Amino acid sequence: MSGIWITCDTTMFNDPSIVEAIVQHGANGYILKNTGRTELLEALSNVRGGSTFYSKAVVETMMENLQN
Repeated sequence: MSGIWITCDTTMFNDPSIVEAIVQHGANGYILKNTGRTELLEALSNVRGGSTFYSKAVVETMMENLQN
């Protein structure tokens, strides 16, 4: 059986070092467990379509980390 593995992690951790580690290990997306239905469906659609997706809260945390 062949195929492409797509990784989209869901977690309760919104820590920049954890996000960075997961992305470095090949995750195509990162959403938090408290993500709403609409954002979850968007994430799944994007990752399945070959794009990446990071929840709004994760992106905000990463941007704050870059500014510090």
